[in-house]
Amino acid sequence: MKTIGRVILSAILLVLTGLLIAFAKAAPGAVFSFYPAFSRAALGAVCSVPHGEAVGLLLPWVMRWQMDCLQPQYAQLLAAFCGTEYYAHIPEKKRGEALVKAIEEMLVHLHQKTGIPARLRDAQVHRQDFSKIAQKALEDGALLVNPKAAGKQDILEILDNAY
Repeated sequence: MKTIGRVILSAILLVLTGLLIAFAKAAPGAVFSFYPAFSRAALGAVCSVPHGEAVGLLLPWVMRWQMDCLQPQYAQLLAAFCGTEYYAHIPEKKRGEALVKAIEEMLVHLHQKTGIPARLRDAQVHRQDFSKIAQKALEDGALLVNPKAAGKQDILEILDNAY
């Protein structure tokens, strides 16, 4: 990856870290819901996807998958991520999805500027590896503290959506 790409990727990871800290304060115990916990070991171990890329590739899809139980917490983060003026114009029930869309737009922008992968297929992840990735994710203890239980089918669905 180009040096400028690494600098921009580092900056985005700092922004996401800030959001994680804010989220931890707003909803203790739900941090893993914002962070695609299974990405760190599973995608890296099976497909050699670097940790930061794995987070960016899966974050919007994991958030969408958990929207049914964490929409209020995601909605709280919209003001911090997009500004209070934007937040005020979004209907309350749509704020969680608005946050996910804003994160997706930011990741697309980073992809265009730096060439970081935008989808799993861009990171050389292949569908035939999904079952191995899902199995590795199920073996990761991070799923135990996730606010929404995840089974193999759930993980496969997230991977399919991120592909």
